[in-house]
Amino acid sequence: MSTNTINVDDVASAIPAGLVAAEVVEVIHNSAVLGNLVNRDASRTVARAGDVVTIPRRGLLERKNKAKDSTVTKQVPSDSGVQVALDKHQEVTFLVEDVARMKAEPDYYMGYLRDAVAVLAAGLDLDILNMYTDLTYEVGTAGVDATPDIIVDARKELLTNGKVLAQVQPKYYVMSYKDEAALLKTEKFTSAEKIGDDGTALREASLGRRYGVNLIAHSQVDTSGTSPISTHGVLFTPDAFALVTRPMPTDGNGLGVRQEIAIANGIAMRITRSYDTDYLALKTTVDLLYGVKVRQPELAVEVLT
Repeated sequence: MSTNTINVDDVASAIPAGLVAAEVVEVIHNSAVLGNLVNRDASRTVARAGDVVTIPRRGLLERKNKAKDSTVTKQVPSDSGVQVALDKHQEVTFLVEDVARMKAEPDYYMGYLRDAVAVLAAGLDLDILNMYTDLTYEVGTAGVDATPDIIVDARKELLTNGKVLAQVQPKYYVMSYKDEAALLKTEKFTSAEKIGDDGTALREASLGRRYGVNLIAHSQVDTSGTSPISTHGVLFTPDAFALVTRPMPTDGNGLGVRQEIAIANGIAMRITRSYDTDYLALKTTVDLLYGVKVRQPELAVEVLT
């Protein structure tokens, strides 16, 4: 008597590996906000949770006077190393029991895959934003909503401390939705007459770029305390923070599972697919190995509101 069996190759063949990786890459591009803004150190060298990676921090250069008929002054900048532990191994695992539907409607499965990647990207953003606790500089008052003046004050603090690097690098202010709403009610940000945008900011509720700072509202901005509640936004340049990611092994290939690595913008995620005989379903795990650290504290300011 013959027996019908299901293995991962039969199930996964409905959605080719290359298509899965391509989908993950697109979602990383669209979902990882902070992950796409900070300084990233990526490598295709496989790593495991707990590994420690040393990333370089550039030494300072100085301008020198060149006298007539004299040689230039050679500088050998002294790099320093910043150690970042790959101590964050995050995963999302989901089961699709209706295999027949998955084969007939591939987008049904891909929708869950996109959701899993978006959840991991949101967690990555959260870990970066929560590094405000390691920052040195702060402006603002707890319980007082953001105003145009606080952006100007934070920018001044950043430029004062960060000097040349803060001047030449793009600047971002990541704020809560509460503070975005407060700024959108401010005439300086919505008056077409004052900002010369033909009313775009008012129509589209868009803050865009003001005072040389790119303004971004984010759901993951942390709050703490009560009466008043403290909201911890951050104004920074990319070199303020380090995000280190590494691809993980794909040792499971050939052992009853399919594993592949998708890398976008220096963020590497692993996708593992197998057939779960306990739940009689296709099991998919998307996981991400990374570490985050303040790289240059003078290039970031906590904006307390």
